[in-house]
Amino acid sequence: MTEIKHGVDESFNDRLNILRAAVLGANDGIISIAGVVIGVASATPNIWIIFLSGLSAISGRCLFDGRR
Repeated sequence: MTEIKHGVDESFNDRLNILRAAVLGANDGIISIAGVVIGVASATPNIWIIFLSGLSAISGRCLFDGRR
């Protein structure tokens, strides 16, 4: 009986670790993209430059996450 319960707990821990990694990864991505956009926005008032920097940060982040 304890082996079955242990198997359920192990599966739950695996799913919890996947969820934790997804949440922390998303948080890291949001912070890094916001940092790029805020940095560029403080340097220039041009909205298109700010937009392009955010777009490039998003695409760079997707490429980085795709390699993992």
